[in-house]
Amino acid sequence: MRYPNVGLMYPEARPSSAAFYRCRRTAGRLVAQPSGCTLPYSGATTAIRPPTLFIYLDGGPGGKSLEVVPLIFNRRFAPFLADRDFIMFDQRGVGFSEPALDCPETIDLVHDTLDQDLSFEETVALSAGAVLACRDRLVREGVNLEAFTSAESAADLKDLRRALGYDEWNLYGISYGTRLALTAMRDFPEGIRSVILDSTVPLEVNLYTQLSPDADRAFDVLFNGCAVSLICNAAYPDLEVTFFEVVEQLNKAPVVNSITNPLTGETFDALTTGDDLIEVVFQSLYSTEIIPVLPQIIYDARRGRFGLLALLQGSFLADLEFISHGMHLSVQCGEEIPFTTREEIAASSEAYPEFQGNFDSTSIFDLCQSWGARRADPVENQPVRSDIPTLVLAGEYDPITPPAWGQLAAENLSNSFYFEFPGVGHGASLGSSCALSVVSAFLDTPGSEPDASCIAGMGGPAFVVRP
Repeated sequence: MRYPNVGLMYPEARPSSAAFYRCRRTAGRLVAQPSGCTLPYSGATTAIRPPTLFIYLDGGPGGKSLEVVPLIFNRRFAPFLADRDFIMFDQRGVGFSEPALDCPETIDLVHDTLDQDLSFEETVALSAGAVLACRDRLVREGVNLEAFTSAESAADLKDLRRALGYDEWNLYGISYGTRLALTAMRDFPEGIRSVILDSTVPLEVNLYTQLSPDADRAFDVLFNGCAVSLICNAAYPDLEVTFFEVVEQLNKAPVVNSITNPLTGETFDALTTGDDLIEVVFQSLYSTEIIPVLPQIIYDARRGRFGLLALLQGSFLADLEFISHGMHLSVQCGEEIPFTTREEIAASSEAYPEFQGNFDSTSIFDLCQSWGARRADPVENQPVRSDIPTLVLAGEYDPITPPAWGQLAAENLSNSFYFEFPGVGHGASLGSSCALSVVSAFLDTPGSEPDASCIAGMGGPAFVVRP
């Protein structure tokens, strides 16, 4: 079971063709306004403009914000509505924006090959064919693939704020959304009251050379976290050794799992190898809610039980629907690949042979050569410096944007406050009530360090032990 390389975090569409979703409290009830491709505001909807209005910048790049509103808003974002306006929007090239750079070709490929035992080379070749078929179709439709950059999206933010009639707002970015927020801080600082960077992607980091070492760090955090937990270690001893033994076994003798897409109800037979197990655990380390069951999933696989693993595989299959792969490639090919080399990525991957079937991304050079993205200005690989009040959050278990990246960004932000949250994965503010309280305190008074004393009371994950 293989997925295209789309989930790493990361026409002239202007806000007039951006889709947005605005939520606010008025008279004790929730007011929510979805929009397709216009900005239908009236005086009645702009009457309340608290200084703590903030706008959410999604990750990916290419993450669809508006399609997931019915699925996640109440659980993840509704707490912000107590006394604040909250805006979600689809970035250019994403979701309801026009044009959207979706690539159904890559999703169809995943569905068609779930039950096939493909080599890494075969997977790369098939994925390249699907991506290039998507590119050719988009170009025939008149899409200018060079128009989708972080700098253009930052300009969209400026225009969107003005179109909505706000003098200032607060930016709230997660994952790639932090790169977009940093770009906006650099290019259009006016009107930005404060910024929240959660799971930060500094412009200057080399994403692709860091894939393997960052994954290795996160796996070590998981293994060590279980080892120091009396309950976890008693139930799942020598977790690291067990994990790589199971990976080896499954690579030698893959199993077929029946997996179900929870959104569509479609069921598929999925061939599961050891490399697939690595991928599922890696993706699961994003989620604070899933982390506590990972030791159980590993030991279940050792015992030939794959029920929980299959549930996660189905969930990740559904996630593919919520990424605009074309927008992802335009950003990554334009803003990451020009600042690294195939040799650097290969050397980094070779240093972690246990992950070579998962994080060898050298093939992206061939895709990017054909995709047609705009090559970024060198400034897109330089640190962003700003004195805008900024809250920087990191999760201990985050496999893709490690805490060190948040610290790196904070070093160049003179009015910033950095906090790391134990036991938490990617998107710390979404997986921790403590982080949520820190965000709320920061928004009240961005110039002052927020009360983060709750961090001292946090521990590692509450690992689940199978009866």
